[in-house]
Amino acid sequence: NEIMVIRAKQIDDWLEEFLKENQRAVILNLGCGLDTRAFRINPPSDVIWYDVDYPDVIELRKLFFSSRAGYHMLSSDVKDLRWLECIPSDQPVMIIAEGLLEYFSEDEVKMLLHRLTSYFPYGQIAFDVMNSFAVKSGKDRLKESTGAVHKWVVEDIQEVDQLDSKLHRIESLSVFDSTYMEKLPLSVRFPYSILRRIPRFKNMMRILLYKFESGVIRL
Repeated sequence: NEIMVIRAKQIDDWLEEFLKENQRAVILNLGCGLDTRAFRINPPSDVIWYDVDYPDVIELRKLFFSSRAGYHMLSSDVKDLRWLECIPSDQPVMIIAEGLLEYFSEDEVKMLLHRLTSYFPYGQIAFDVMNSFAVKSGKDRLKESTGAVHKWVVEDIQEVDQLDSKLHRIESLSVFDSTYMEKLPLSVRFPYSILRRIPRFKNMMRILLYKFESGVIRL
């Protein structure tokens, strides 16, 4: 799906910008699935990267990817935050939750964000949100294909801003406003250019980037 490709590329760009300023950092890729981000970004050796997902997903992932210096795969439900205690907390962090948080309830999202922003001294977090139009449009297809259910619906981005006082939004971007939309073939791009004039369609998926600073450093 071209929308997912645009989302991934946009988050890759934000991550690369973060790494330019923080060459010694921790990267958390939550709900990683079979994502290749750690290998296509190929971060500097001082970066410690953690891909986190359910144990059965990580076992499958190990058939395709091997651990290497600075790269780790953690087997855990992301919501079971005991895994976080394995992560060094004395470095800046970039947290990625791509295609993940819409499966959490709002309370679960709030709890996760608060735990992350309290654990690390400072960093950034990138994730996507969906509006009710997107959730309703894909509800039957999602349930039939995976059995999963979208739980968190976001109409107003300011509602996200209020989930954690330590979070400060850097960017909110509709996937249809990404510069990478212009790189799609005209036959794909043209219908989107028409539909994006409809607000509920344009805002069906937005990618958010936040920064935070807890002021707490654990050595």
